[in-house]
Amino acid sequence: MQFPSIFIPRVSCNNNEAYIESIFWHYFGGNETPISRIDLILKEDARSGQIYQIAFVHFKEVAETESIQSLASQLENGESVKFVHSYPWFWILRKNTSKPKVRGMPRVLTEKDEAEIMKAQEELKAKKAPQEEEKGKKRLPYDAEFDEYGEPMDPQHGTFW
Repeated sequence: MQFPSIFIPRVSCNNNEAYIESIFWHYFGGNETPISRIDLILKEDARSGQIYQIAFVHFKEVAETESIQSLASQLENGESVKFVHSYPWFWILRKNTSKPKVRGMPRVLTEKDEAEIMKAQEELKAKKAPQEEEKGKKRLPYDAEFDEYGEPMDPQHGTFW
């Protein structure tokens, strides 16, 4: 059976492709690895600043057993599955729903293509300029002073807030 690709939203940086492959190979059994590819992407937790990984695990054809069918059906139904890889540590498994990224083929630009690209770039810059201005308004000037509570204040007009 073709097992669905899995998304693991949080994987410790201590876990590499070989470890992940060995865990799934042990679960699926067989003489050959069930994994065709593992994609690991580094991320940073916005709150704590901790570095972690997300993983996308892609499978080959696998033997159809009751436990594998059960796991596949849970994933196909959109459920999140807790999968213990090293007690008491577990991963949350979800079906990978991301679309494969298709990149355009490299090519040599004609003058017409170049003109179209330059026009598109200018339009993007024009859309981005007002956003940059808004961001600029929120920033503090380099000569900002701070009041006794540590709040930024303008030396001429008082507090910013």
